[in-house]
Amino acid sequence: MLIDLSEKLKTLRLKKGLSQSQVAEILGITPAAVSAYECDIRTPTLPILIRFSSLYQVSTDYLLGISPITNQDTLDVSGLQPDEKEALKTIVNAIRTNHE
Repeated sequence: MLIDLSEKLKTLRLKKGLSQSQVAEILGITPAAVSAYECDIRTPTLPILIRFSSLYQVSTDYLLGISPITNQDTLDVSGLQPDEKEALKTIVNAIRTNHE
């Protein structure tokens, strides 16, 4: 299996406060499969890897060890109206300008 993938999956699950059963239900797989991925017994398929990435809001590159960045610096704006998203962009840009 890929180095650290199993550890990352377990760590991310625990950070979200989810059980293996809950993750399995969300991803549409069995709890035994989640356990096997976290114990480095099985490697998730590409579609499952993408589901993990979406669930934990990290890139597949991070899960695969290609990138050390976890996307933790991103802000989930799903559910916001377009004008609310624009307002957040304006705020972020103003803060960046102040730090230059």
